[in-house]
Amino acid sequence: MPLDFSTVTCLLVGHDELERFIKDHLGKDYSVVAALEAADGSDHSLTVTGSWPSGGAPPDLTAWLDGDCREPDLDVLMDHLAASGAIPTGDYLIGVSW
Repeated sequence: MPLDFSTVTCLLVGHDELERFIKDHLGKDYSVVAALEAADGSDHSLTVTGSWPSGGAPPDLTAWLDGDCREPDLDVLMDHLAASGAIPTGDYLIGVSW
């Protein structure tokens, strides 16, 4: 029996490049490694839609941008970047390596 697989298209980005991009666009440091609880040599997939179910930015994102809260989850931050037009929506593969 043959292996059943699918071909997908994704946007590949390294964690360090993503951290730099977040700092450049939002003016705040953000640890992608900590947010993903990632290990060296790992890859993490994430689907970015650029929207939130409630229609507005989650309160933890707004508070973090105002300096009043811990870092939001990476998917929330990536959706914010997509909603603002800074990145395209789609499937991302985030490579972690140090």
